[in-house]
Amino acid sequence: MDLAIALRVLAGWPPFNQLQPKEQARLAETLQPLQLRPGQKLFEHGSLPPGVAYVVKGQLRLLAQDENGEPFTLKRIDPGSMVGERSLLRGTTGLALQAALPTQLWLLPADAFLAALGACRTFQQAQLPLSPLLGGELGGLLFAGA
Repeated sequence: MDLAIALRVLAGWPPFNQLQPKEQARLAETLQPLQLRPGQKLFEHGSLPPGVAYVVKGQLRLLAQDENGEPFTLKRIDPGSMVGERSLLRGTTGLALQAALPTQLWLLPADAFLAALGACRTFQQAQLPLSPLLGGELGGLLFAGA
């Protein structure tokens, strides 16, 4: 993949667009462009997301299961939205992510995402709005000792 394209993606992807150029370049090297067909899943129930997805085109459905094990849509994920970060941080596996329409997305692999968050000083220096990214209380807990 062309590093210049990946850098442009990160430049428009909050909160990563607020990182220092050196940190953005490190993350850009790991970005993966993906295309999903309608009905194709990025991850299944019982699995952690492979990373954090940024939807460029199309639409994804975040799916849960009812008491009978039947899937239902919790949320539709539209272009410009990020998904997967909360499941990775919480270690929850009860959801699935499926394309509702032909979808183009960028995937930041889980290990790269978690390593970037582990560099707390970097995120603090960038003055990132961590609560939307991490989900309120979790953000406070993760960064309380940093």
